[in-house]
Amino acid sequence: MSVRICANCLSWVALAMILGCEAGAPTTPDVNAGPGNAQPLPQDQEAKWPGKLSAGVALPQTLPDGTQVGFSVDYRFRTYTPDPRAQYVWEIRKGDGSIERLVVQIAKQKGTLSQFLPVRPEAGPFSSRICAVQGEPGELTPLTDWVSMR
Repeated sequence: MSVRICANCLSWVALAMILGCEAGAPTTPDVNAGPGNAQPLPQDQEAKWPGKLSAGVALPQTLPDGTQVGFSVDYRFRTYTPDPRAQYVWEIRKGDGSIERLVVQIAKQKGTLSQFLPVRPEAGPFSSRICAVQGEPGELTPLTDWVSMR
């Protein structure tokens, strides 16, 4: 599924809750899990994604201006070569299904993304994925499946 984001929004460091981009690769539903919690896919289904996220962390931190959550995730691309001139979006999905979008720079096959967001820990559970901005301005193409941020 593609999502359109206005060109002006892409210049923001943090893109906040824009409709869509909820659909992705199929996951095995877990009837006991809340929104954003999916069971790992079998390897043959996982191979359809050009990249993989791992070691997803969502760690609450008390800062001078209040509590925020620090997010971190490792990424690795198997069948995709990042273009340093391209624009990428790291989507962080909250427990209620809303999504925070962060424009990130990805220039290597593997690395780590990390960011603090002014969200409450109670807004979890959290999950995330990486999308590329391609085609018409604001069109997002998922490059990874959702991964749980623990």
